[in-house]
Amino acid sequence: MIRLVLADMDETLKPSSSDAVSSRTVAAVEGLRAAGIEFGPASGRPRFDLVRFFHGDASCVSTGIISGGKRVYLDDRLVLDRPMSHETLVRLCAIVADEPETVMSLYDEEGHSASNPPEWLVVPTTDEELHDIQTGYTGLCADIAAMEVPERTFHVVGLMNGESPDRFAAMRTRVEAACPDIELVSPIPGWCDVNPRGWSKASGFEFLIGQIGISPEEVVFIGDSENDLTMMNLVPNSVCVANGTDSALAAARYHIPSAEEDGPAQLMEALSVTGGHLRDALARLGVSA
Repeated sequence: MIRLVLADMDETLKPSSSDAVSSRTVAAVEGLRAAGIEFGPASGRPRFDLVRFFHGDASCVSTGIISGGKRVYLDDRLVLDRPMSHETLVRLCAIVADEPETVMSLYDEEGHSASNPPEWLVVPTTDEELHDIQTGYTGLCADIAAMEVPERTFHVVGLMNGESPDRFAAMRTRVEAACPDIELVSPIPGWCDVNPRGWSKASGFEFLIGQIGISPEEVVFIGDSENDLTMMNLVPNSVCVANGTDSALAAARYHIPSAEEDGPAQLMEALSVTGGHLRDALARLGVSA
């Protein structure tokens, strides 16, 4: 019996062609909860973004694994908080400064609201480099910061590199070798999430289910890319949307329709109808269990 559904955001719940999740997805979340099944996002994004993607409905993210597992919420309570070390970020900044066409972005999410949205702080870069890097990433970077890391609390940190896939891969290898206390995972081409070494969405997941008092077998996780692999390897009922990467499709136990087809919403609807019986829900989607 499934008691919790967790889902990645970008290219899973929200296709890249959309600014928010579909109304069908929001309704599917409501249907799950009406059936006694909890829902939560499991995303590398900060909570502010997730609420915005759910059309401002904060109830859809009252429980979830946020900021790549560095924050966990349960019933609107922050139950786990694992910010990035300032010392680590200072060292990473110095490393990135020597990486051509690479930008480190830090998401300042504290003390902001819908009328005063959070900022992306870009460290380090020039106006010209920012313009080049932002091609294809419009809106990710807002401000130009000095070539130093502000002494603030950061959970969401990313590296952008607009070069070829080979150069992007080489940058990842060099940065991880020079800064062994971090790990880089790439949810989309040209972008890496920065996590403490050994920390991932799966770290937040283990804490969350312990707080709820359920087992991994009572959870469905839906994802699409590299930053979902730790979850897919940990959750027996792992699911990948049809548009997922090769590595995610290989890791997931089940495959469902794509993000564009509202595949996650279809599965959540089926789970609501079947009372959390996954085998029956998959059968309604034509997926063999």
